[in-house]
Amino acid sequence: MMGLLLKILLLLLVSHLVLVFSDNKTPDDEVTRMLLQFKKSSVESDPNGVLLNWNLSSSSSSSSSPCSWFGVTCSPAGVVTSLNLSNSGISGSLNLNYLVFFTHVDLQHNSFSAADSDNLQPPAPSRHLICLTIRSMVSMSLTHLNLSHNALSGSEFLASLRDCRLLETLDLSYNNLQGKIPVSGELPLSFGTCSSLVSLNLGTNQLSGDFITTVISKLQSPRFLYLPFNNMSGPVPPSLTNCSRLQVLDLSSNAFTGNIPSGVCSSSSALEKILLPGNIISGTVPVELGNCKNLRTINLSFNNLSGPIPMEIWRLPNLLDLIMWANNLSGGIPEGICTNGGGNLQMLVLNNN
Repeated sequence: MMGLLLKILLLLLVSHLVLVFSDNKTPDDEVTRMLLQFKKSSVESDPNGVLLNWNLSSSSSSSSSPCSWFGVTCSPAGVVTSLNLSNSGISGSLNLNYLVFFTHVDLQHNSFSAADSDNLQPPAPSRHLICLTIRSMVSMSLTHLNLSHNALSGSEFLASLRDCRLLETLDLSYNNLQGKIPVSGELPLSFGTCSSLVSLNLGTNQLSGDFITTVISKLQSPRFLYLPFNNMSGPVPPSLTNCSRLQVLDLSSNAFTGNIPSGVCSSSSALEKILLPGNIISGTVPVELGNCKNLRTINLSFNNLSGPIPMEIWRLPNLLDLIMWANNLSGGIPEGICTNGGGNLQMLVLNNN
């Protein structure tokens, strides 16, 4: 009896597959359709004509593959993997829903704005695709997304980044993203799902609020964190001390206050660059920075720091740039800093103290 049931189920499954592929369409047909929909919905101006070969006549070969289209890269097996339309002069309202097949998407240095969420249409259902939501498909594919140097604005675009569990690098710098980031709410909850982020760049926007505490603490192993030229305020969060794999921390030109957390350099810290200029940080330079043996750049200029620079910092073996001008520092420069321990020092800027 059980064997008969299994045969019936197998027969039903085979019949379903025959129906699904009865019109002889291939996965390439779906990619072609989605890319053409992206062009139609997101591209309002293409002054350089980079997308001229994005049309059906260009894919009329026996393979019907869009792999020959400008900006599209495919694997040796003919599977689309990346889209690079950077520096193309394209403008329009960005709709990422049609780019769910790609793992790498680079649209930097264009003039894309965020699509109106009220008019944002998901791709039409297709019986050739497994029934998954667009957001869940994005979470299974997209690992690198670069939308820097565009015209994205507001906070809705950030809040739309959900279910991005595989996303490793995200660059939204040089846009006009804005809004306060609360302790709870849309934005932190959205970013909380991007737990695999290794590199995050939100520099040169208008973001404010307690971003690090609510978002960064949810990331598993961040290595590159760029948040310069925003409107973030409050103390530099002690939670950063838990990011033992962090290599670059850039909080330049915000409004952070208080002291630099003494535990920012654990004994296992991988930190190579700490960039905190242009804030309102006070107190002394923590001696614990001397525990970061991989440090190459320290920039704490334009703050309210006081006291001497600890000897442990002068002795950092890999330090190249030490920039602490425009503070209230005191003390002197030890003799032999170019020969004893800190022999790699290339830039030393301590004026206006």
